[in-house]
Amino acid sequence: MAGADNDGTYAFHGQHCVRYQQKDNTITLFNNGNGANRTQMVRLNVDLTTGKVSKSTILLDDGYFTQACGALTFSGDNMIVGWGIPGDEATNNRLLTEYDATGTAIFNISRPTNTKSANSVLGSYRCIKYE
Repeated sequence: MAGADNDGTYAFHGQHCVRYQQKDNTITLFNNGNGANRTQMVRLNVDLTTGKVSKSTILLDDGYFTQACGALTFSGDNMIVGWGIPGDEATNNRLLTEYDATGTAIFNISRPTNTKSANSVLGSYRCIKYE
């Protein structure tokens, strides 16, 4: 996954919002994927005694790229993704997306394409679903 275990095919760089998921004893994280320019939502099965990862699951990898920040939280079985600062402001416009348990986007907030704020960054840092 990282270090000697990373054969270079997996860009594990810029992790955010690492959370222990008690219901299944896994760790989830938002991986910016800098270097490969490919952002992923990841679930890791980690032995909490040894710290070794026995399995990694990509929860979402649709080719989108976030260069910095980002958040991954859950509401029941739904996944909530705050997309952080876009990797390419001209084409990347996601701010927040909620996915159901099948991986279908059921809610989305985005900015108009080619929109820049005064400091040239228009992104989201953290997001939660208020219920």
